[in-house]
Amino acid sequence: MQNLLPLRMLPLLSAAILIVLALTLSGCASPLSVACEEPKPLPKTLTEPSLPRARSYSEKVSIYFQKVEAWLSKSELSTTP
Repeated sequence: MQNLLPLRMLPLLSAAILIVLALTLSGCASPLSVACEEPKPLPKTLTEPSLPRARSYSEKVSIYFQKVEAWLSKSELSTTP
C-alpha cells in the first residue's frame, strides 16, 4: 500500500495543524466588542394618540376591563367559603 504522506512531511503537517489550532483558540479567547447604535426615535404619529377612533376604542376597552375586574372580584367573594 502506498504511503499518502512521505515521512518528512509529517512534522511539517503537525506544526501547521498546531499553528492553526493556536490561532483559532486565541481568536476565540479574545474579548468581543459590539458597537450598538442608539435607537432611533419613533415618529410622532406613532407616539401621540391623535386618532379619535383609537382614543374612543381605548376608552371602551378600559371600561370593559373595569367591568370584568368588578365581576371577577364579586364572583371571588361569593365562591370563597
